[in-house]
Amino acid sequence: MNRPLILLFVLLVTVPLLVGAAGVASLLLLRAGYGVLVWGLVPFLVLLLLAGVLAVVIGKAARVTRDDGPKRER
Repeated sequence: MNRPLILLFVLLVTVPLLVGAAGVASLLLLRAGYGVLVWGLVPFLVLLLLAGVLAVVIGKAARVTRDDGPKRER
């Protein structure tokens, strides 16, 4: 498996897990009696933050080059 497919697989697995975790957190906050702003916004904002961190990590991993061949000029 080459590197782009691995990174795509990581995204296809982690993003639905993050969305599911945000949904569960929202449901638990709702059941605990918190207001709409808390159970509606907090999981969404945390999900956006985690998606941004994941995008930075995947972006840096995609830019890493190996030194096993001649370098191409752009």
